[in-house]
Amino acid sequence: MFVLFFPQLLPRAGFGRNGSVAVQTAESSAVEPCLMGWRLSVLRPSKALVLFCIIHASFFVLGNSNSLASLDLSNAYAGVSRYNEGLVGVLLFTANWAGPLWWAAAGFATLVLSAAGDTPVGSEDGCMQRLRSWIVAAHLWQAVTILMLSVVVTLMRTHLFIWSVFSPRYLYQIAWFAGFYLATITAGGTGWLATLLATK
Repeated sequence: MFVLFFPQLLPRAGFGRNGSVAVQTAESSAVEPCLMGWRLSVLRPSKALVLFCIIHASFFVLGNSNSLASLDLSNAYAGVSRYNEGLVGVLLFTANWAGPLWWAAAGFATLVLSAAGDTPVGSEDGCMQRLRSWIVAAHLWQAVTILMLSVVVTLMRTHLFIWSVFSPRYLYQIAWFAGFYLATITAGGTGWLATLLATK
């Protein structure tokens, strides 16, 4: 956790071509390209970490919880003439994740506006590089969370509250990862930004 909040105290490091770790010192002016061109600067807790915290807080501010009983099913059937599993699922997700979806759209808008100020007009590299960094940070955030929850669920598998507390939280975390981060942030964000850049 110390690395997330104080990355400037650590030397810049990356992975070399052969998998070794390359550390930038005062003598070396450049770090070898690391994992597909990404450096550890992706971990800087700038706007991305704050945005992820706001996204998750907005989920709970709107009255949601980690209980399966808090899923609002009434909005899932609004405007649906007959039962349609796909449409009901999308409406259920949209109704319960409305706050996080709004903040994700605000994050994409901030991403595009900040990249537009750093790069020449019409340059797609700045926007796509920032989107890639944001997606990597989002997936790293979720990977750490799912890893910690998996360890806790495994260690507490004989606990009395495993089915009432830990299991629903684990299911919600999978919904956050698969529904929100993979479908909305990765696929939706990449498609939205590609459409936006294509219209320029």
